Amino acid sequence: MPVKSKLKTGLSTGTCAAAAAKAAVLLLSGSVDKDEVQAVEITLPTGKKIKVPIKGWSKQDNLACAWVEKDAGDDPDVTHGLEVHVQARFNSEGNRIEFVRGKGLGVVTRPGLPVPVGEPAINPVPRQMIIQAIREVTALGVQIKISIPCGEEVAHKTFNPRLGIKGGISILGTTGVVRPYSVAAIKETIGLNINMVWEMGYRELVLVPGNIGNRAATSLGFNADIVVEVSNEWAYALDKLKNYDFRKVTILGHAGKLLKFINGHFQTHSQNSPSAVPIFLAAVKQVLGIKLTDVTTVEGGFSCLAAKERQVIGNHLAKQVFEKVQQRLSTVPLLQVVLINLKGEILGKNL
Repeated sequence: MPVKSKLKTGLSTGTCAAAAAKAAVLLLSGSVDKDEVQAVEITLPTGKKIKVPIKGWSKQDNLACAWVEKDAGDDPDVTHGLEVHVQARFNSEGNRIEFVRGKGLGVVTRPGLPVPVGEPAINPVPRQMIIQAIREVTALGVQIKISIPCGEEVAHKTFNPRLGIKGGISILGTTGVVRPYSVAAIKETIGLNINMVWEMGYRELVLVPGNIGNRAATSLGFNADIVVEVSNEWAYALDKLKNYDFRKVTILGHAGKLLKFINGHFQTHSQNSPSAVPIFLAAVKQVLGIKLTDVTTVEGGFSCLAAKERQVIGNHLAKQVFEKVQQRLSTVPLLQVVLINLKGEILGKNL
């Protein structure tokens, strides 16, 4: 059997920005000639040092610019291939490092993120990486302007619009590298989104798996500001909620996903949890006395039932899901479970 090759790690946007900043400041300070910044050494938050290639650079009078092309490795990252540009000039106001937002870098517009409203969307860890990279070159004050060409277009494919980050992508990263198929970024986004809902003053929250649940929630009248997408990371999201005092939490999603909770599977990716079809078939047999055959999906199973039967079994299963969620989230005064199909139609609910 052939051995799979090891997946390649990549660079976070924070590492790219730090490398571009260091290269620009090196040029600005005259520490290197223009032809000597083909790569710079960056210290990652772990303490490890890596060499980052510089794609391009320029210098004119008291202004220098360098840029890095993001390589996300084997991670399916929508920011892969984007260029991170940093323009640097010396700041006459003491030794402060000033961050300026350029085109394609997002701006924070809502409270609840680790960056104040109105600031460029550069998270604390990459911000510190950039500062450290600059301080390895100079102790003088520097103004840096970060731009990401095409960043505004790519941002629509990320969670940024839901987090209230407008005008571009974020500069992210906690380790400086991107690990292939890691769920760390998804979990971080879930935590930030929950905190944002809380900081905006809402005490009601709706958790959905993704786009289908999102659309269904808004069509059912839920405020879009309180809807948080959790993908398959239900265990993480529910545990995160223990840090808050939400008065009402609604779990809304496709039955094929949420029924997995009944057997204790709160990470619902197909690689980490078995199909929910056996749960559905067992319930139909127990509650309705019907033995269905040749059912391969929960969606297909529901379509085999009459309207009244769908409602009975849907409500029964929603109550079972509720009981499992309540075991993990017993402090929430009002907990609602809504099961839907792929069209966003309600199949069942516990309330």
